[in-house]
Amino acid sequence: MKLSTLLFALGASYGLVSARVPLVDRDNDLLHGGNPGTLSDDIPHGGYPIFPDSTRVRRRAGFGAAPIPAGTTSSGESITENWGGLIVRNPPPNEHFISASAQIQVPDIKLPAGAPDGKYVTTIWVGIDGTDGNPGLFQAGMALNLFKDSKGTRVESDVWVEWFPDPQIGLDDKNEIDIKPGDWIDVQVVTDSSIERPSTGTIKIENFNTGKKAVRTLHAPRPGLELPGKSVEWIVERLTSNGQLSTLPDFGTVHFINCHALTKGNAGSGSPGRDMYLDNAEEIILDQNGVLMTNIVRPENGVEFFVEYKPHKQ
Repeated sequence: MKLSTLLFALGASYGLVSARVPLVDRDNDLLHGGNPGTLSDDIPHGGYPIFPDSTRVRRRAGFGAAPIPAGTTSSGESITENWGGLIVRNPPPNEHFISASAQIQVPDIKLPAGAPDGKYVTTIWVGIDGTDGNPGLFQAGMALNLFKDSKGTRVESDVWVEWFPDPQIGLDDKNEIDIKPGDWIDVQVVTDSSIERPSTGTIKIENFNTGKKAVRTLHAPRPGLELPGKSVEWIVERLTSNGQLSTLPDFGTVHFINCHALTKGNAGSGSPGRDMYLDNAEEIILDQNGVLMTNIVRPENGVEFFVEYKPHKQ
């Protein structure tokens, strides 16, 4: 079976095939044109507004970010209490990451089987750093919240950007950008590539289904939170709010496609930087109260993967 046919069959088995999001050609990168440090719309000057802090955005305090280690699986994957997905650590020698991107299909979250009344939360995002002793985390994605009470259940969703540990900034106010299950969301996270350990970066998020998009430029919250560019991540997260880990909803399957990162050579190294994909990515399995909650499915193309909600004991 041809690779393209195999990938279509895999996507169809999850009900996730969309003609609007083709796989990127790794030898002729259609999204980035092979030009390190740029985005598909030449952000930050791509014709879309860069919104200042104002009443158009909403800040949310109290969310955690760094992975909380919880061991390894019998087959060697890392286990954390709050992250599930893929991480690419340690760029090639004398290089650092300057961007990460992906398209993500919004899942249709549901109440877990037998779950009591309460709030069930997950975020799904693309980011740079936040691991291995690097406290700053530059990230963007979506938040999905399910509430159950005596009146029934309801779901709220949002798109957000963040330079952790600053609070997340929601982009759903005034109908700036919104999402619904099945939509494909393009997330592009790019740092200032003119310097090493940048304290400025730009994020673009676009809903391919509605055409709505937003661009924001963020700054490191304080000295010491600049980005060394030592890791990039594609993550489904169990949030920490007010010191407590949330409970996940049943998110079914989250599909990440066209996962891509760029590196740049360190000053004086002579390295031009390069495109990087998922070939050497580390799998991260999410543990919730002693139960492994996620399973990773990775086609061999190196640009996409699936995070399945699949509670199981190790």
